[in-house]
Amino acid sequence: MELSRRQILALTGGGIISIGTGGYLLTRDTGGLDEEINESENGDTDSSNYELPTNYVDTPPNNPTVPTEEEWNENYLGLNMDEDTDIEFETFLGSVIEENQLTLQSMEYSNEFFITVLENENEYNDTINTNNVADDIDFEEQSVIAIESGYGPRSTYHNWVRIDEYDDIIWIHGFYVKPFEQTTDISERESVIILEKPTEEIINKDIYVSLNVTERHRVTFADYDHVVQLEDGLN
Repeated sequence: MELSRRQILALTGGGIISIGTGGYLLTRDTGGLDEEINESENGDTDSSNYELPTNYVDTPPNNPTVPTEEEWNENYLGLNMDEDTDIEFETFLGSVIEENQLTLQSMEYSNEFFITVLENENEYNDTINTNNVADDIDFEEQSVIAIESGYGPRSTYHNWVRIDEYDDIIWIHGFYVKPFEQTTDISERESVIILEKPTEEIINKDIYVSLNVTERHRVTFADYDHVVQLEDGLN
């Protein structure tokens, strides 16, 4: 069986174990592709000389620290993150996905991740709870990405701060918002991003998401229609 870079990579203890050959290679301290991309003479990004792993765990490049109780900031995992986005977008939170891919009933590991790229109105209406998300999407001008992660208190939720665009990659960056007072339930977390349509059709681009989940762990995962599962805990 031929393996591609959309095959699942095994994630263990912050390391990278690739099931397949090929795939992308990224030095983990870059916090992005900038140090790996060569610029062509006309200023266009040349993606032929960089590679990026489909899924991996590293340390958040913004180096967050856990605040004291007296100085608690629920956004501490996102402090000092670069907010200079290439693509304008809007985020919707709460009960925004009608048909979740991550559920407590199907949960196998405490850390699972999934991305859905919605390319037309029918997919959007079948997947999204339009009572809680905009129902007037213009798919000529906009794209929609649904992101799920699990599991933990519903009071912890996504905050997306920027979207980087490269030749063949859309890369979303964000973090968990963690209020000091947490609920005691266990749930998946979900969000929907409506973004301006990239310079090239989104179907031709790979979607990557980097999510700061603790002060020591940033998880990066991709859209290949499989649930990304992390066997080891992120504490």
